[in-house]
Amino acid sequence: MDTLIKDPALAKAVEHVYQRFAQYRISGPLEVCLCPVCMTEETRAELVSTPLRQISRDLLAEYTNSAHGVPQDTDQMKYFLPRYLELIAQDDQPDHVGVGTVLMRYGEGLRANPALFSPPEWEVLLAWMRAMVRAIAKAEAADVEEDLLQSHLYLLETLVCAAFPMAEISVAFRDAFQNSEYGAAALGVFAAHLLGANRKYPDGTFFDLFAVGYASDAERAALAGWLGGPEFMASLENAVMGAPDNGLDEMGAACISALLRKLEDGPTPSFPKHR
Repeated sequence: MDTLIKDPALAKAVEHVYQRFAQYRISGPLEVCLCPVCMTEETRAELVSTPLRQISRDLLAEYTNSAHGVPQDTDQMKYFLPRYLELIAQDDQPDHVGVGTVLMRYGEGLRANPALFSPPEWEVLLAWMRAMVRAIAKAEAADVEEDLLQSHLYLLETLVCAAFPMAEISVAFRDAFQNSEYGAAALGVFAAHLLGANRKYPDGTFFDLFAVGYASDAERAALAGWLGGPEFMASLENAVMGAPDNGLDEMGAACISALLRKLEDGPTPSFPKHR
């Protein structure tokens, strides 16, 4: 689905990422796991030979799930990044798992080397992030969110797992939620999804923001600090009062508080039973 990337600002942001990362190439063998479960030589050859913009969602998903850890040659992962962000902007996740870990390798790379991306590279990456947040908000305000794989909560998990700066994430979400045209509707949907993320299922398990479990303690603490901070909580209360049919009430606020405590305690990555 291309609902999101039809937003002109997001399409422009994707093009800027392609332009900024155009210098990177695959030189030498592509670093992936070639065990029978992960990837065949034929698939590896196809990834290298296919023009970047023509790599399909399924083919890039093979790289997502087969290139374990950070490659010694980080230019390889940088080469694929524009196509990752384009497919995410097309609401077409290049990942067979679907739990917000599609950019996990980039998060691992940044936590190992905070200088992985140059300031000009961060400039286009953060512009893409802001455009994604706005595009999802507009889609939710237009009441098409049920047709999307992407949501603000899913994007938040993806960004935190990928080690995008929490300060930048919170500002992007705040600005979208404060937009007079679409912000209130988007915030209501996000709040409802937060409540759902803390739901206890009949078998006693919780869905606990799986991808966030890969973040550092400091990153999770920053996320909890934002979601539990007075500014966001005040906006959340306004959203609840302004949209009484969104399923949030005092019990919902208590559930969100419990979710914040789980973030502070440090969730352990384990596959959820429901998504």
